[in-house]
Amino acid sequence: LARYAASAGLFPVELRLAAVAAAGIALLVVGFRKRMDKPGFALALQGGGVAVMYLTVFAAFRLYGLLPPLLAFGLSFDEIVVTLFTAPPGVTTLPIWIFQNLSRPNQGPVVNVVAAVLVLASIVPIYLSQRFAGESTGGGRL
Repeated sequence: LARYAASAGLFPVELRLAAVAAAGIALLVVGFRKRMDKPGFALALQGGGVAVMYLTVFAAFRLYGLLPPLLAFGLSFDEIVVTLFTAPPGVTTLPIWIFQNLSRPNQGPVVNVVAAVLVLASIVPIYLSQRFAGESTGGGRL
């Protein structure tokens, strides 16, 4: 029913993106409340919430052109900061580990390798999404 209403134009794009962002914020809030009882489950909820928020900003910027580039970058960076503040005590997530090891000169190469692996792991899905989107839209060149 919701899909039909969206395809019929009853819900504007802004309302749909706001609803998805609200779902991402709800995941963050529930994960934050469960962080002491079930830290693994809480991290999964928070990770899902951050991913939903990140993809919502990406869709608003890239697909619909609703956000200017600087605001989209700022909102994307803000989601990384949220992951730093919502981690349960005693749990070291990857962003926290990277920021802790940046000040240690001995760990510099390890942090660089982890960052390089993350960049390389991100390039493959981006390239594949560009290829598949290019087949249906006529573009897709990087």
